[in-house]
Amino acid sequence: MNKEELKEKLVGKHLLLQPHLDDLPFSIGSILLEQYIKKEDSTIYTIFGKEFFNIRNYAHDEHAMQILKDEEAKWFQSAGMESHRFELEEAGYRGITSIRKLFRTKSADQFDLCYKELEYGNWEEVLGCIEKILSKHTWDFLWVPAGVGGHCDHIAVRQAVLELVSMFQGKGILFFEELPYSLYSKPLDWSKCMIPGFHLEERMVHTLSQEEETYKYESLKHFHSQIDDRQAMALCHHPETATLWMRNNQEE
Repeated sequence: MNKEELKEKLVGKHLLLQPHLDDLPFSIGSILLEQYIKKEDSTIYTIFGKEFFNIRNYAHDEHAMQILKDEEAKWFQSAGMESHRFELEEAGYRGITSIRKLFRTKSADQFDLCYKELEYGNWEEVLGCIEKILSKHTWDFLWVPAGVGGHCDHIAVRQAVLELVSMFQGKGILFFEELPYSLYSKPLDWSKCMIPGFHLEERMVHTLSQEEETYKYESLKHFHSQIDDRQAMALCHHPETATLWMRNNQEE
């Protein structure tokens, strides 16, 4: 399916869920802004309102959180968009400081895993948060993290969506591949995923043009506490990717 056909298929209201404040800007900023979605038709939520890791040049004190929130606000303001926020605690604040436990890459392809049994904590809060968002809005397409890289907070959002899929009223679900994790992680094996009432439609891969790379690089400067110039450039050179699942028997 070519880009114009996809754009026509994706016409409607879009609800986007990002685990952390930088996941959408890092991962699908150009798709989000230029390729498939009209800004006025999108609603965005940041699920975890606190951060713990990857704060460069700042002490971990009460000011660090505000720095991160200010950076997020500036990015969305520059993009002409707004992100709603929940204040769920990020993994580090729940005591998950072990890299092995924080990133369990083998869990990424386990779409039927019982997340609650992993004892990461916060599961009921995440589930309740996602349910509240889904029941509050009318939407046609839902964008959620794919879980590439196995970050436990990302997996929690994905698994909550899969558990709540029976309450979906929309046409499709798009799983965006998270950067920077997709820089060094293999794509997920979506053949292992079963979503009742939906079928795997297409993996959308967008390679940024030189103009888009420049735009994204400049926009990522808002996150100066998170990444340096070299890291930002790596994000800009990598394709932005999402996997589309469509509801069965959806009219073309």
